[in-house]
Amino acid sequence: MRIVDAAAHPELLAKHKLRYGPGVIVDGQLEYVGVPRFSMLVDRVLQVRERRANPRTAGDKPGEKPPVSPGPAPPARPTPPTAPPKTENA
Repeated sequence: MRIVDAAAHPELLAKHKLRYGPGVIVDGQLEYVGVPRFSMLVDRVLQVRERRANPRTAGDKPGEKPPVSPGPAPPARPTPPTAPPKTENA
């Protein structure tokens, strides 16, 4: 964890659409604008350390590939027509 002076890194402000600080970036994503409660910050840091999913984030992280779906099933092969039943001629 490190503290970054936003004035020295305007690219971070632009990337996270901040006009002023403080902001807390966790794992490359803006998590909090302002100063979060200590317990919330500790919980989030533990989630990252333990590689648990963030319950506040519904989407995938940038750079992660979404799961590949198997796609539609191939069409069923048609069955050949059956011959008409034979009749006996008397």
